[in-house]
Amino acid sequence: MLLALSTSANNGAIWYGVAGLLSLTGPTGRRAAVRGLLSLGGASAVANLVAKPIFGGPRPLAADVPGRRQLKVFPQSASFPSGHTASAFAFLTGVALESPVRGAAVAPLAVALGYSRLHVGAHWLSDVAGGALIGIGVAALGRRVGRRRR
Repeated sequence: MLLALSTSANNGAIWYGVAGLLSLTGPTGRRAAVRGLLSLGGASAVANLVAKPIFGGPRPLAADVPGRRQLKVFPQSASFPSGHTASAFAFLTGVALESPVRGAAVAPLAVALGYSRLHVGAHWLSDVAGGALIGIGVAALGRRVGRRRR
């Protein structure tokens, strides 16, 4: 189950589905979905285009992960930070800033996604923690910038 969850977050796919469901819950749900997706995009850019080239680092060895937990295609990019986790926590935070109740509903999925990156051996704990902090930070910054523009 965690392998499937980890894979479902490739290219943010799972979050697009969650955003679609949120958009069905009314105007607040639509705003939460949009803020979540914008936050995800920003965090993904920061994690993958800025932080990975600067901090990088090797990933755990795929050979150390039991076969049933291994990703079919093991990532070749730098390990730090976890882009999947940055996206998950950015989406979660963006949603929660718009609607705390909806954020609470999304939180278990984001946390499970972060854990899944450890479970499949794609990241170290520090990568996941760093990704979570980037995601939260980008979403919070997005809210501040959005307020100033209004």
